[in-house]
Amino acid sequence: MAVLTRRGLRVRGMEAMSVVYQDARVKLMMLFNIAIFMDEKRYFLGELKVPVAWFVGGPKDMGYLNGQKDFALLLSTLPAFMASLDTGHAGTYSATNGGKFGQAAVAYLQWQFRGNETAKAICENAKVQGSLVSDKWNVTYKN
Repeated sequence: MAVLTRRGLRVRGMEAMSVVYQDARVKLMMLFNIAIFMDEKRYFLGELKVPVAWFVGGPKDMGYLNGQKDFALLLSTLPAFMASLDTGHAGTYSATNGGKFGQAAVAYLQWQFRGNETAKAICENAKVQGSLVSDKWNVTYKN
């Protein structure tokens, strides 16, 4: 398999990050409701070589502030995406198909791996019907 994504939900996010920078098969990392909580572990960010996407539950999510800190500390050339929906740490994972978090993740994957322009617009363009922003997500991206 040539293209892989590594994802981490909550506590498994650090585990995902520790594998990504060592495995050349991984082309994308997705983190859900997690970030680096220990400053001494932030060196991982400098070793990442693949795009990173965070999906967090807004200011009530314990991963939110550290996720913003991590996003800001990524290498300036690394593509990064952060989407935040005010749900708290539990997100919407218990809803059918993962709820809004599941829908956002699928759109992001379709954009990144299939080059789907509609999915890209859903992730980036606030004016597109059904966009994350129109669904009350706060979206930030770079590169």
